[in-house]
Amino acid sequence: MQIIKTNKKYYVLELLLIISCVVYMLFFFNFYKDAAFYVDKKAGIISQLHFFTTFYLSDILIYLFVAFLLITIQMLFLIVIYSKMRGDFEVNRELTKLFIIAMFTFCSYSLGLFFNRIGVLFLIIFIFSAAIAYLKYIVVKSDSDEFGTIEEENILEVAGPFNTESEAINLFGEFSENWDGSEELLYLIERESNEEYFITIYVETVQKSEER
Repeated sequence: MQIIKTNKKYYVLELLLIISCVVYMLFFFNFYKDAAFYVDKKAGIISQLHFFTTFYLSDILIYLFVAFLLITIQMLFLIVIYSKMRGDFEVNRELTKLFIIAMFTFCSYSLGLFFNRIGVLFLIIFIFSAAIAYLKYIVVKSDSDEFGTIEEENILEVAGPFNTESEAINLFGEFSENWDGSEELLYLIERESNEEYFITIYVETVQKSEER
């Protein structure tokens, strides 16, 4: 329950995405079942696709547009979760289950759209969605690399080594209780190769890397 409370907004968003995908699939396959009834099953894929786009073009365009939105939002959501998991060990542990659920939902939804007679159209919009998501990932990764250095004057304490990550987090909790400043406290936990943990407690966030 603590995990859900800590990242409630992400769980709520994923729940809304799951509901949206389920509702969309119900409407789409109901439409597809009725439309496919009139298709010549012996005809080639191109002929069947031509039939759909000739007699049901407006409906197909609507379903393609909504599918594009859902696929893109799902991809961007996965990128946001992944980015947060990269930046913090504690967040990583808390969001792992959510990331798995989101990935399963995304894969199930996408595969469900591909395996039908107009699946090639969904594949095309999937490629466009993936391109948008990839560009977003590049921007996020660039920002992460560019803003990756903690300002030395903002560091309040560096402590360690600790045997476990929990010990380091407990220290941050104790430090926070005694902190009387107005700035928000943040921390960074680093794990050495010998399984020892070090924690850096600081205010503000990070400074922009100097241009070379």
